[in-house]
Parts: sequence; structure tokens; C-alpha cells
Amino acid sequence: MRFPLAAALLFVSGAAEAADCNRPLSIAFQTGATTVTLDSGPPADAVGCYQLTARAGQKLTAAVQNADHAAFLELYAPGWKATCNAAADCEVSGDLLSEDNQTSWEDELETTGVYLIVIDNSKSDAEYKLTVELH
Repeated sequence: MRFPLAAALLFVSGAAEAADCNRPLSIAFQTGATTVTLDSGPPADAVGCYQLTARAGQKLTAAVQNADHAAFLELYAPGWKATCNAAADCEVSGDLLSEDNQTSWEDELETTGVYLIVIDNSKSDAEYKLTVELH
């Protein structure tokens, strides 16, 4: 759901402890690389959270794929906040850049900082792949 110039709120549940939104996995690129693909591994968690540091003016492309075509992504601009409880149910607030039920997002970034990518795989337990390009 998109709220221009307002805070977006997302409720996610069932995230793996290592990748919940309080401790998102950092996306790191090999030296000289502009693309990285992350594999959730079987069975995939219902929700996965990843963070990426980028600069204003860079072009970011993120895409998620799984066999069931049931995984979606949400991208939050720098300044996002996450609160997760012991059961790994998380609430994320901030400027949501993506639309509902998107499998990919691409645009030039307006802000330097840490972006959050949330993968919603709650309709499937199929393994997913997240591909991120940064130029």
C-alpha cells in the first residue's frame, strides 16, 4: 500500500529470527559487482527482511521470484523503523516506495541511506530468489 509523503505501516508475521525486520540480513555486493541474487533456501520463511545501503542518484532494481508466483516485495526508504516481538511478528513503519503485490521495483533513489526490502512469502512456502541490482 502506498502513502505518498506519509508513513506506511505493514504487519508481517512468521519471519525467521535471523532475518526478521529487527535484524534484517545485509545485502552485500562482491567487489566490482552490481548484481546479487539471494536464495531463501527451502523451506522459505513467510517473511524475510533485507537491508541495503545506497546513495541518492543510484538506480536500484529489486525482483523476487518463486515457483508459486506468490512472493511479493515491499521497499522502504531510509528512516524506516521495525518493531518485532519474541514470536518474530513485526511492524514496519516508514515511507513505502513500492506498490501492493509487486514482484519487482526499479527507480532512481532520491535519498542516501539504508533501504529495507521485505519479502512477503506468506501465501507459499516455496523457495524464493531475491535479485538486487545497484548502479
